[in-house]
Amino acid sequence: MYPGCSNILCRWHIEKNVQVQYRKHFTHEDWEDFSPLWKQFINSNSEDQYIERFNKMKASMNETIIQYIEDNWLPLKHKFISMYINKVPHYSNVHTTRVEGAHRHIKKELNHRMGELSNVVASIYKRLNSETHERAFEATQNTFKKITNLPSCFEPLQGI
Repeated sequence: MYPGCSNILCRWHIEKNVQVQYRKHFTHEDWEDFSPLWKQFINSNSEDQYIERFNKMKASMNETIIQYIEDNWLPLKHKFISMYINKVPHYSNVHTTRVEGAHRHIKKELNHRMGELSNVVASIYKRLNSETHERAFEATQNTFKKITNLPSCFEPLQGI
């Protein structure tokens, strides 16, 4: 749709996918050991850090999960590892949890309401109103940041 634009993958969903694969072979305690190593790995900001953290993870984990990551996620590393995704503007949105959270709240609210369309509409309105207030408050806490490294397709939108 927008040639030259990048997209990133949701880290939360990637982690959940790795967790599902991991738990087939290991205990909860093993996951607790692995999770911080995984988070450090995906937050690598340089090639050296990336290699160092991957090797650390590889040395302390079972070959099965490392092979799974190498086969399934490393080919997509440019879509979720910090050293790659920080080269494009993403406004710190590396998860879809805002959307997931709103969906979860609406589903939870609707489970308590049966039948009436007006209740469904009221629940959705309540959730959207709450989200709007939360985002407005967040906006007052943010400072203006200059956008750099925009893909060329966005240059006309810079207003310069």
